[in-house]
Amino acid sequence: MSIESLVLSLSRLADSGTSEAEGTFRARGALARLRRAILSAHAAVEAYRYIAPHMPANESPSDYLLIGSIFGLNPRHQGDRSRNLGKVCAELGRQEDGSASLAADRRFTAMLSSRRSDLVPHLRRVATMADRQGLAIDYVGLFYDLRRWDNEAMTSQLAWARSFYPMKAEEPPPEPGDQDISTQAE
Repeated sequence: MSIESLVLSLSRLADSGTSEAEGTFRARGALARLRRAILSAHAAVEAYRYIAPHMPANESPSDYLLIGSIFGLNPRHQGDRSRNLGKVCAELGRQEDGSASLAADRRFTAMLSSRRSDLVPHLRRVATMADRQGLAIDYVGLFYDLRRWDNEAMTSQLAWARSFYPMKAEEPPPEPGDQDISTQAE
């Protein structure tokens, strides 16, 4: 029982919807129940059939329900730990020159500055946009990032920011004799 087994189970469920008409109907209904899981207590109870078998006995269902709900919006999982949500956001907002668009940067900054309790609308928006563009999310990594979200060191936010904002290449030092005109005048 773990987040890994939950994501594996949800991935199998989503994949079963591509094989036959009855499987498609069942998978689409399950994903719809999962999408609604964070909207109300009744909807959460309907999602327990998918979530509860994978939860350790002493854990609260809230993080598991959130991951299930986000998975329902975008049932593409990629278990690459270097592919955190910052990287997904960067891919969503990347312009032709490789930089992030102003709107993507603002959305990302708003998400990073949110408290854990205020992240749901941001996560739903990212998952929906990623689904439209066919981008996968590392749900196991997202689960652990959310668990660390409100810590003082802001480790999750920093990791996402490092993935979103590309590292700038260092400029090589100037060659001797290639000094800037302003430094020659001194």
